[in-house]
Amino acid sequence: MKRTLSILVVLVMLVSMFSFMTTGVSANVLKSTYEDAKDGDLLYEVKFGQSTGAYQPKIFRALETDNVDGAVVVSDDGRTLSFTKTDATGAQMWYGGEIAGLTWGGDKVYTMTMEVMLPAKRGGVHFNFPTAAKQEELKGTGTTDNNWASVMYGIYGRFDPSGDLGTMKTGSRIAGRFRCDTAGYKEFEPIIVEEGTFLNVTYLIEGYSYALFINGVFCEVVDLAEADVKDVSDNLGFSVYLYWATTLSVKNVNVYKGDTVSAKATYPSYAKSYEHYVEADTTTAEPTTPEETTKAPDTTPTPAVTTKAPAATTKAPVATTAAPKSEGGCGSAVASGLALIALVSLAGVVVAKKQK
Repeated sequence: MKRTLSILVVLVMLVSMFSFMTTGVSANVLKSTYEDAKDGDLLYEVKFGQSTGAYQPKIFRALETDNVDGAVVVSDDGRTLSFTKTDATGAQMWYGGEIAGLTWGGDKVYTMTMEVMLPAKRGGVHFNFPTAAKQEELKGTGTTDNNWASVMYGIYGRFDPSGDLGTMKTGSRIAGRFRCDTAGYKEFEPIIVEEGTFLNVTYLIEGYSYALFINGVFCEVVDLAEADVKDVSDNLGFSVYLYWATTLSVKNVNVYKGDTVSAKATYPSYAKSYEHYVEADTTTAEPTTPEETTKAPDTTPTPAVTTKAPAATTKAPVATTAAPKSEGGCGSAVASGLALIALVSLAGVVVAKKQK
């Protein structure tokens, strides 16, 4: 009997360990591959602070010898990040990584959404990540034209009233088709918000181009040369960047297949040459006046109201038990574990009876 109980205890512990391991891993996996998903499907919910799974971000620098340090604070659910560069000297610092299983370029289309709280001093948010070969090439070099900054794309700005915000390589502007140029900073006065406020930032990534939407307003589109991206930084990823001692926060980063933003965005007049420009509907329908009708009053007498109690019937509801639909996350892992524990326990009882 004691031997049987010992075996049961060990089996229960193994099942519990398996259930928790499965739950932890499943929390940081792709919802779907690009090939299996339909347009509009959610592909991945970015989880920060993870050491296993699809996205395993870390701090990295332009030079391995850079004497700079940073602090990362992640919410319990992994969905909110606060990244602080604690060193006061000017030096490039990132936190992020690639999203394994998702690449961009060619005929692929992604929408990446997030909420960003810009830093007091300029910082950036990137949607891509260098390939393994490019990372090895960049390690320790940090030259002006061959460093992490040269292969990262996204936005760059701050909440300062001067309002500089736009598409970028890290720390420098990219010549886009609308709001930005390489000659200087262009202001986004209607978009820049006060300290402590999150911006809704969306990237529409189509082939080797990306468009930027902020708070539902179309801002700019940037066309990248295929030669600058292909086999260089064609991995989809997510990273935040700081140069000065300051803090950037971001939360609720999601990646979808296809274009989920163009039809719902607001387009300023300068965006008319954009491929997905949607003309605002400014027409106003003419008010309609209902026709006058003359109708004789209804003189039909109201029938008497009678009330009859319905026959009392009592019928027990049919008892049905349906197994809950598996979602593949915590619930399914725990349910599977409990089911296995129940089977093992039942087997133990049978064995115990036979021994008696």
